[in-house]
Amino acid sequence: MGPVEWFLGMHFTWHATPSSLTVHLHQTGFAANLVERHGMHLKALTPGATPYRAGFPIDSIAVESRLDPDSPAMRARREKYQSIVGGIGWLVNCTRPDLAPIHTFLASYSNMPSQGHLNAAKYVLHYIHSTVDHGISFSSGVSGDMHVNIHFPDSSDLEAYTDARPPVAGQMPTIYSDACWGGQYSNVVPDGTPLELFKYRSLSGLIVFRCGGPVSWKAIRQDQTALSSCEAEIMATNEAAKRAVDLRNLAEGMLDIGYVLSDLDEATVVYNDNEGCVNWAHNMTSKQIRHMSLRDNRVREWVQEDQSLDVVHIAGKLNLADIFTKEMKDGAQFRRLRDAFMSSHSQFIDDALESLRRSYSSADNVQLAAFAASSADPCTASDFLGRKKNTKGEDGLNPTAPPHNPSVGRPD
Repeated sequence: MGPVEWFLGMHFTWHATPSSLTVHLHQTGFAANLVERHGMHLKALTPGATPYRAGFPIDSIAVESRLDPDSPAMRARREKYQSIVGGIGWLVNCTRPDLAPIHTFLASYSNMPSQGHLNAAKYVLHYIHSTVDHGISFSSGVSGDMHVNIHFPDSSDLEAYTDARPPVAGQMPTIYSDACWGGQYSNVVPDGTPLELFKYRSLSGLIVFRCGGPVSWKAIRQDQTALSSCEAEIMATNEAAKRAVDLRNLAEGMLDIGYVLSDLDEATVVYNDNEGCVNWAHNMTSKQIRHMSLRDNRVREWVQEDQSLDVVHIAGKLNLADIFTKEMKDGAQFRRLRDAFMSSHSQFIDDALESLRRSYSSADNVQLAAFAASSADPCTASDFLGRKKNTKGEDGLNPTAPPHNPSVGRPD
């Protein structure tokens, strides 16, 4: 059947070399359609955009109280709002982990959205419009950095690892967990304004990496108010631990049907940047957190008795789950974290073409032409191949008729 190109609206772009197979997943078509349906495609692109509006936290926006829930105006607004939030949710579920926290915030107001909430949802569409071809990548390579698009400071960097050890290399699943403490309404809400109780709760975030990219992620409000930052982090680590156990059970099921995975060879590592939480997971407790729920205590059993998990401390600036825990005011920090595990389709193509240019000799131009024609924008591919032809003095490239390439296919 050959390599998959489309599945449930996701576009797969493959890059094969003799030693590895890399794929990029994105939903440019769906994202562009979502933006256009709501009239946001006419706005100019903002390269440095984020989903968040500075000074307008979503939880600080007043809920709708003037309109009747069954009025025509409220029904029309609700339908439009739910259409936008539902579209964002589909992107979050498939290829856009960077939208997970903003979707969690917007979804809290789907029943009675105010005009402010609708404006916030439209602002997210503008961000999607500006990053329409962003997606996630995976690789079958077993050597090199732990993740294809993630680079950590070297272990000799004492400033980065004064209180933690760097993540290990390899294809084992690696999980990051984090949490904010308290609400997200900032100082925008005037004193004396009544707030719903759920707005005081912390946000838990987690992201799981395997084979060079994120395979699972989550941003969710905690179900009760945390009494300390350590307690909030323990709740977040509990969410990450449950996801780790789910993946280990999946690997065990794959083993039962004949697919041998390395996920069960050693404990799955869960990184967290709160030292109190890490110590708690290893049974070093204190009076301040003796009230913690028995449900969260299950993490300790997975770490100490089953030894299927290991909770490890990591420096806060290296914790990629930080992007899932708050409305980031610092756009540069948001983009740094996002670009650590996501890339645009055009960047993936540029990197793949450059890799082919370095890897293949002039006699293998047909391989380069085949990839360019099947994966890249025709203009981009033609420009690149034209530059290469002029440089090497080669003729006869035909990017519109690529030959069969047996090296491109489903990984074993």
